[in-house]
Amino acid sequence: MSMRIQFSRATVKDIEAAWQRALAHGDRRMVRRATALLLLACGRPASLVATQLGQSRATIYAWLRAFMLRGVASLAYQTPSGRPAKLTPAQ
Repeated sequence: MSMRIQFSRATVKDIEAAWQRALAHGDRRMVRRATALLLLACGRPASLVATQLGQSRATIYAWLRAFMLRGVASLAYQTPSGRPAKLTPAQ
């Protein structure tokens, strides 16, 4: 099944701005997510986007779903919760 997603110009500009910020900060994961959304906005199929970015199609759809629910805030990764490491980074 093929699905076409259409973003407004304002949304595309917001994604591009987030992409620029992530690129400036060296945040590769955020750049990858924003790139996926921009490619989907251009009309590329999710399977092609997944192949280009080295991700699964399910991951691309998960990123799209998160974006539809939370907007640009979904592009940022959060630090994982859980028990802190016992070793220091030097160890």
